[in-house]
Amino acid sequence: MSAHPTTPPSYRRVLANREFRALYGARVLSDWGDAIARVAIAALVLHRSGSALFSAAVFAVSFLPQVFGQALLAPYADRVSRRTLLVVCDLLRAAFVVVLVLAVTAHLPLVVLLLLLFVVELVGAPFFAAGYALLTELFDDHSLFLRASALTSLTSQLNQVLGVALGGLVVGVLGASLALWIDAGTFVVSAVILSVSVQTRAAAAALGLPGLSDLWRDVREGLVYLRGDVPLRALLVLAW
Repeated sequence: MSAHPTTPPSYRRVLANREFRALYGARVLSDWGDAIARVAIAALVLHRSGSALFSAAVFAVSFLPQVFGQALLAPYADRVSRRTLLVVCDLLRAAFVVVLVLAVTAHLPLVVLLLLLFVVELVGAPFFAAGYALLTELFDDHSLFLRASALTSLTSQLNQVLGVALGGLVVGVLGASLALWIDAGTFVVSAVILSVSVQTRAAAAALGLPGLSDLWRDVREGLVYLRGDVPLRALLVLAW
């Protein structure tokens, strides 16, 4: 007798989880904030240099920390309370965006602006690792976890397109400096949402804060694991 296929849970069922709604909303705000920052700095670079190539380089500078920063800093998602890490990452990004606004106001060299944008993205890298890891704690049911993960990934990919359009609209209407203040505000609002709506849980691994050698060791162990897992390696290459 053949078993009937199980109907996957709906997105509405996933969003019924209050903590997930908060995490999802914070992720959307963070994505929009990142997009606004990229467009604002790209517009400033284009205005000052007149070079479309330098302006496009802004997006390369902003995306690189997401690739390498998550690989290096993801261990914090297991060694620190994930709620705490999410909030700290948001507040750090808000603080560095404020520094970025001050650098723009002071007309500092473009290389300084690009460096600050790189730092903003880098300190935000553990946010995404902690967010995905937190899903495993919010959803014991595997099908719900997969649905929540799919919704998060889908929204993130949409925001890569819609966020740039939103960033262009905000920068075009309000200007780059004011757009960056709004960017900082999105991170503060995200931190407040997470603080109020997500429960504090103990760190997954009671190993304390990792040093640089610990981070590199975790990266090496991850690469060794990937070398032995061909399907996972293929998925990773496809994602890149």
